[in-house]
Amino acid sequence: MAAKTRKVAVILSEGFNGPIVKSVHNYWNAEGLVLEIISEDQGVVAGTNGVQLEATQNVYTTDSVLYDAVYMVRGSSKDVRFNQKVAHFLDEAYSHKKTIGATGEGVHWLHVNKFTNKPGVITDDSTNFANRFVEAVAQHRHWNR
Repeated sequence: MAAKTRKVAVILSEGFNGPIVKSVHNYWNAEGLVLEIISEDQGVVAGTNGVQLEATQNVYTTDSVLYDAVYMVRGSSKDVRFNQKVAHFLDEAYSHKKTIGATGEGVHWLHVNKFTNKPGVITDDSTNFANRFVEAVAQHRHWNR
């Protein structure tokens, strides 16, 4: 199986780590993954170092069943409702055996939900995160967790 054309939900909020996310975003685009940015609102989301990404979805009107994988970048520092929706989004993706990846602050979300060190869960603690995520997405589901 290949990861090309698989749809990835990228969950982030204002202040995300711009350089890391931009690097991962560019790598996955080159690999043919289809990325959809999800945030608190639709529109431009500003990260660090001047990086800006366009959120085409908000967490209130989309659902994890529409995606093949999830990349958790950053929750909100001020919107509890957003964070609750993100927690549900991640839990549903995990229970459906989908690939879940996280870098930076997103890794904390996976630790809290006890998703780390499970098949199909890739974190920035892993060497070559972006490539390992693509390999996991190519497997489509992780039935052994």
